[in-house]
Amino acid sequence: MNKRQLAVLERVFTDEVNRSKYPTYIKSKVAQQLCEDGYLGEVSVTLPGAIPVVIKGYQLTHAGRFAYCDSCRDVEEP
Repeated sequence: MNKRQLAVLERVFTDEVNRSKYPTYIKSKVAQQLCEDGYLGEVSVTLPGAIPVVIKGYQLTHAGRFAYCDSCRDVEEP
């Protein structure tokens, strides 16, 4: 994985850890490619109300979590 791909995975992972109830919105070719490769999944959430609002974004798949967490092993701890 390159730095751009890891940065996208990190952003989605951070949103998951912070317990965001909405999917992470990212508009990029890298995110779309990660989705096609199986690391991210497309998600839609409809907010209730008089005028329904649909929020579309990405969430990590198990493969995405594993790939991101595996990349953290390369970093040495002081």
